[in-house]
Amino acid sequence: VAGMVSTIENLVKTQMQMDNVTKKEFQSSFDCVRTLVERHGWRVVYTGHGVNTLREAAFLGNYFFMYEGLREFLIHNHWLHVQVAVPVAGGL
Repeated sequence: VAGMVSTIENLVKTQMQMDNVTKKEFQSSFDCVRTLVERHGWRVVYTGHGVNTLREAAFLGNYFFMYEGLREFLIHNHWLHVQVAVPVAGGL
């Protein structure tokens, strides 16, 4: 569900940034979405969803792999107590 929202957010952000440099066509984020849907259909809001999902999967997979590894390392080598190791491994 979060990916569905972030895809729309990324599209609107990119369109608004490009619009700010060139035409200044959109009055607001909502106006940007409305205009894009009117011109290209509702599917336009999910342009890039596949790439966005792959990016998020790679990031989250790497983050949790590193988190679990560091947490286990800190706990099992008795460097930090569990209550401290968890937030430290998570990047506090």
